[in-house]
Amino acid sequence: MEKNKSVIYLLMNTSFFKEHQLKKIQDIVKTLTEKEKEMHRELIEECLEREASCLELEKSLQDNIEKLSAITVKMLMDIDEFYKISLELKESCQNAKDDMLKDSIALIPDEKFYRA
Repeated sequence: MEKNKSVIYLLMNTSFFKEHQLKKIQDIVKTLTEKEKEMHRELIEECLEREASCLELEKSLQDNIEKLSAITVKMLMDIDEFYKISLELKESCQNAKDDMLKDSIALIPDEKFYRA
């Protein structure tokens, strides 16, 4: 799981994400005059609510990415295990086939067994 977190950390901390991070509403509001704040009060309140909602969704998204990463790792490990088991089964079937051929040859009566 620690490996999954490091992958997510790398994805979220690439230069693209750092360059395109949005400003917080409070940072924008700080640049407004009192008159502008009063004039746009409803818009500011709506934006603050939406920003809070977006932050909750972002956390949920990060949690889901971590879960998906863990499931993907587990799935790949299961596929690898399935592959190993299929190789063992293939070898076992080949051995059984070889044993069956040996047994069937042993059952041929000597007078029916032609020798060169």
